[in-house]
Amino acid sequence: GLLCVSGRCWADEGVGVILLQVIEGKRPQLVPNGYFEYSLDPGTRMEGTVELTNVGENPLHLKAYSGDCNNNSYGDLVGPLWGEPSSQVGRWLSSPVSEVTLEPRQRKRIPVAVQVPLQTPPGDYFGFYFFQPDSPEQPADAVGPAELGVAMKVESRIGVIFLCHVSAALDSRKL
Repeated sequence: GLLCVSGRCWADEGVGVILLQVIEGKRPQLVPNGYFEYSLDPGTRMEGTVELTNVGENPLHLKAYSGDCNNNSYGDLVGPLWGEPSSQVGRWLSSPVSEVTLEPRQRKRIPVAVQVPLQTPPGDYFGFYFFQPDSPEQPADAVGPAELGVAMKVESRIGVIFLCHVSAALDSRKL
């Protein structure tokens, strides 16, 4: 299981997550509320840092990818699976890291940037940056008796939420 409180997440096995705002020359600050939240103008860029810790006893290999954030019919926040396309914030998020390997008890910081396109209308936009196991030694769990045709594949992943409040473009504001 995974528990998240005020920017920190702990797992009884697997990956622990801490969200940080890192400013050069200053001490990293814990991100409040458990997600990144930025107020940005179109065309601007902001970077956050995701600190991953392997809290287990075995090495972990994770793939990292971005995705749009939407609501399902129950109102839950959901994001795309690996390989599914994004059309909004999932395309705005980027990182120089697409894979990360963590040895037992190892910690790594992963920078993730959001770049708001110039023509973005004002509004609130949500996106995810996911970390998901990607290794033959870490297969997805099978749930249900396969011989009855009711088995399903369950994959675990951690989705870091990015909330972007986009203001009106500078040239369209009334002064």
